[in-house]
Amino acid sequence: MTDTDNIEQLFKDNYSGLYALALALLRDEDLARDTVHDVFADLLTSNNSHIFNKGYLARCVRNRCINLLKGMTAREKVGRLIPDDIPSVEEDSDKLREERLDRLRKMIAGELPPQCSKIMRLRYEEGCSYQDIADCCGISKVAVYKHLRNGIDYIRKNLMKP
Repeated sequence: MTDTDNIEQLFKDNYSGLYALALALLRDEDLARDTVHDVFADLLTSNNSHIFNKGYLARCVRNRCINLLKGMTAREKVGRLIPDDIPSVEEDSDKLREERLDRLRKMIAGELPPQCSKIMRLRYEEGCSYQDIADCCGISKVAVYKHLRNGIDYIRKNLMKP
């Protein structure tokens, strides 16, 4: 069996799991698909394809996803979280934009748990860093990230509801 055959078999056996991993990390179907394909394309050019296994491939995909996320600006990261069917701010009238911002502020203040609400305000209204928020709230930076993730997920699910 040639290296190309080995890689083809690895691709068939592991693609769906690796794609699911990339999709969970990147939250973008096309980018996840491209990332997994890039990992396998790299395998084709390496001379050691016989040593790769499922665990190694998962680490490669994870690392490539992390590198992609590190390279994105905060605006790009947030933009990926907003569904495509929500009109952009530029397309909205000033009144509609203000209504949405008001709804968002009310949602953050009244519907999120108090700690999550405080962290969301510190990050997005006051522009505090993760470390500053962690110090202010007496929690770790990881906890700050989790609160922000939960808040953004909640907002994404509920912002467009009447």
